[in-house]
Amino acid sequence: MDEPVGMEFHSPPRHFEAYVRLLETHAPVHKLGLGPAYQFTEYFEPSKPLLAITETNAERLRGGFEELIAELPAWQPFLALVEEGRVVSVCRSVRITPAAHEAGVKTLPNFRGKGYAKDVVAGWARVVQSMGAIPLYSTSWENTASQALAKKLHLVPYGADFHVT
Repeated sequence: MDEPVGMEFHSPPRHFEAYVRLLETHAPVHKLGLGPAYQFTEYFEPSKPLLAITETNAERLRGGFEELIAELPAWQPFLALVEEGRVVSVCRSVRITPAAHEAGVKTLPNFRGKGYAKDVVAGWARVVQSMGAIPLYSTSWENTASQALAKKLHLVPYGADFHVT
């Protein structure tokens, strides 16, 4: 626990190589990421209605989000925004512990820049909070659109996210 406290989080952890070696004892490490992590301090009401997606209505994800259907059982809550009769933006829990859930958001390219991601993330955060868990949001340093979304949601940085795939 000798990582610096209060650092800017723009560089890998001090023991980065040791962490990777430890992870590689369990599975191959293909990709590493580092970026800002945020916490919610405000819980906005979405401006558009949202649809809860479960295995019972998974067909609603056809037309752009098919690759997420297999994730439905594990990544709940899973909310969607429907526009023009189809799901155009989704937010679901992609990392889950008993204490916290982390958001995963995706919007179809033709529907970006319209505030849909803000609505689905805001709705998702409210659901996670109502479950008694802490909603969290993180992104990469390169994803400026995701960082802009965090700003629109008035999220507060609390550290860095180090993720491995």
